[in-house]
Amino acid sequence: MMVNFGIVNLMIAEKFRQNYFKGTLLNESKDIKLNDFLGVLKSSPILMLEYKVFNNLENKHIEDTQLASKYIDDNINLFETYTNKEIEKEREKLKPFVNENFDKESRKERIKLYESINNLINETLKPHTKTDVDLIHESFTKVLNHITTKPSDRSQNFINENINQEREINDDIIEIAVGKFNEKYNQLDEDEKKLIKELIYNSEKKKVKLFEKYKTDCLDILEHIDKNNDSYLYSRKNDIVEKINNLSEEIDKTHNKNKKLNENIIKLFELHNGLCG
Repeated sequence: MMVNFGIVNLMIAEKFRQNYFKGTLLNESKDIKLNDFLGVLKSSPILMLEYKVFNNLENKHIEDTQLASKYIDDNINLFETYTNKEIEKEREKLKPFVNENFDKESRKERIKLYESINNLINETLKPHTKTDVDLIHESFTKVLNHITTKPSDRSQNFINENINQEREINDDIIEIAVGKFNEKYNQLDEDEKKLIKELIYNSEKKKVKLFEKYKTDCLDILEHIDKNNDSYLYSRKNDIVEKINNLSEEIDKTHNKNKKLNENIIKLFELHNGLCG
C-alpha cells in the first residue's frame, strides 16, 4: 500500500478531534499516539519536507495562473535531491498511523488534492521513460485550480464534505494545541479544555468576543491592584497593559488574522490565570 502523507495527516487530525471531544485525549488512545506521530515526523527530513510542501500547496492562494504554476513547480522541485525509493522508505514509517476505517468518501475533495500532490512528487522523480504524463497533467491541473481558487470558495468546498455536521479541526489549532499544551496533556483542567474547544469550534466573531473578554478582565484586574499588597506587580502594571494592547494590534496587522487571534487568546488566557493566581 502506497502511503500518502496528506491523507495520514488528515487521519491524525480527525482522530484528535474525535478522541478529544469524546473525553479521551489522543495520547491516551490505544491505537494512535500524537507524540509518536510527531516524533516520526521530526526525525525524518523527508517527512518534514512533505509536511511543508503539502501545507504550502493546500493553503497557498495565488490568483495569477503563471505565478501559481511556478509556485507548484518550486515546491515539487524541493524533492529533486531524493529518489522515490528514499521517499517511500520514509513513508513506510507512517503505516502505524493509517486508519483503515477512515471515511475517505466524506473527504473526497480534500483527498483528491492530496493524491494529486502525491502524484506530482512521485511522477516527477521517475525516469522520463516511466513518467505518466497524463497523470502529471491531471494532478497539476487539480493543484493549480485549488491554489487559484479563492480561500472562501475553497473552504466552502471542504465544508460541504460535512463530517458529522461538525466543524473541521484545522492545522493551526493542532499546532497551537500541541505547542501550548502538549507537555501537560494529562493535566488539563476544565478551563483549559473549554478553551481548546472554543478555539476549535467558535467562529472568528465569537473568538474576537472571547479575546475582548480576557482583555477586559486582565485590564480590570490590573486597574485594581493594591500597591501595598503586591508592589512588584504594581510596578509592572504599565508594561503589562502595553503588552495587552500590543496583542490587539498584532491581530489587526497580520494577514492570517484567525491564527494570530488563536495565539493571542491563549496568551491572554495564561496572563489572566497568572494575575488571578
